[in-house]
Amino acid sequence: MRVVLFATGHCPAIDSLNGRTPAPLLPLVDRPFIHHVVESLAAEGATRFDVVLSSHSEKFQDVLGDGSRWGVQFNYHCVPSAKQPYGVLSRIKSENPNEPILLAHADRLPQIQPNQLRNIGSSVEEVTYFLKTPAPNETEVAFEWAGWACIPASLLSAASEGMDEKAFGDALLMSAGTLPTQVAMPAALSARTFAELIASQSAVLSGAFSGIELVGRVIAEGVRAAHNAVVHASAKITGPAFLGANCRIEAGAEIGRAVISEGCIVDRGTSIENSLVMQETYVGEGLELDHCVADAKRLVHTRINSAITVTDDMYLSSTQPSLEEGDQKSPAHALASNAAGVVLLVLTFPLYAALWVIGKFVRPGQSGIGFDGKMTPAV
Repeated sequence: MRVVLFATGHCPAIDSLNGRTPAPLLPLVDRPFIHHVVESLAAEGATRFDVVLSSHSEKFQDVLGDGSRWGVQFNYHCVPSAKQPYGVLSRIKSENPNEPILLAHADRLPQIQPNQLRNIGSSVEEVTYFLKTPAPNETEVAFEWAGWACIPASLLSAASEGMDEKAFGDALLMSAGTLPTQVAMPAALSARTFAELIASQSAVLSGAFSGIELVGRVIAEGVRAAHNAVVHASAKITGPAFLGANCRIEAGAEIGRAVISEGCIVDRGTSIENSLVMQETYVGEGLELDHCVADAKRLVHTRINSAITVTDDMYLSSTQPSLEEGDQKSPAHALASNAAGVVLLVLTFPLYAALWVIGKFVRPGQSGIGFDGKMTPAV
């Protein structure tokens, strides 16, 4: 099966984090969201991926590589517009017009039953749409595409430049000619909003969403920890929870229904509930986080979708040293600094050489500098 995977990261609801980490690279418990998407598709027989990127393309390629770790092949396509990437489909060629193409988005993942996509992909004469599951309070729901579909390669030409997701979904529907087969998309994981991101962590940790294998070992009921995670004896961890590699939970901390990512430090007496602490984030002493996403100095409250930047490192910061924005040096500045250092070394070299000669030949008891490195009086 061939997959066109859109990973442009266009998610306006999480713009406050998109500058550093686009939605498909946000953590889903133990690794980036897009990793789980690729693994689920590879398990269903996908072997070739056309990955559509926009901003952060180098970061995506570093995270994904060439696909060999999953036994698949990646071809990357970069587009200028993260919101309107679908025109690239008309440039993706297939030798077989009936080849089944799975269209997917890397910021959401439906609950895929074993062999479900294999069976759908075997029928190439019709379009299969995955539909959003209606909310419990909705009694009547209009047809709404969820961003995943299986189509014959001949319909790739239905895309044109300037289409957003809704327009492209409508164009596919018109090109199909008849109402496509509809597949409900229950229990879908999503990184498109902060609330959905937190709910997705809980769904995976609790087992409500099945089929995802997590790293680490179970250290208490519902609590999983990766290698080198350190928990103080007085800390209280209540499942479902995940502790990433090399994280440290200090004395008196309380954590429940939360993901603490790799390299994080949770300081003494801090309480974290229903939250996600992103990689290499320090959470200060005595804080209370509930329904929050913490990413270095950035803190988001998911219930009210409000984000702030914390300026005091004692409350929230990165565990890794970094240059402040005003301290960052341009390449020209760095080159000038290096050149100045070389010139200074050349100018001072004769002085260091003279001191070495004096130290070599002047004996203790003579005027000058003795072997003990101290000034000695003449006898």
